[in-house]
Amino acid sequence: MERISAIAESVKNDAPLPTPRGATSINLTRQDDGGLLVTKTFENGETELLTINSKIQIPSGFTDVTPQAEAPAASAGVDPGGIIEGAALGGDSLDALLRA
Repeated sequence: MERISAIAESVKNDAPLPTPRGATSINLTRQDDGGLLVTKTFENGETELLTINSKIQIPSGFTDVTPQAEAPAASAGVDPGGIIEGAALGGDSLDALLRA
């Protein structure tokens, strides 16, 4: 939240952007209660945690992203546009998005 606020302030007041935090990896874990735990780990070892709690079942029309042991391995396909570029930006992707 602090970084998002600093970026928004930078864009609004044409001030320097906060220092980039480097590349990240993101892990999503579905909890037993249906909540989602999102862990973002930066290359310097710093982590951010986000929990998304839900007391309801996943509504029809939505996809459950819970990993399944018997699920087939993901395969690479054609990038529909922007995914690879966004991943390449790592921790700076929000900065790039706000500049667009």
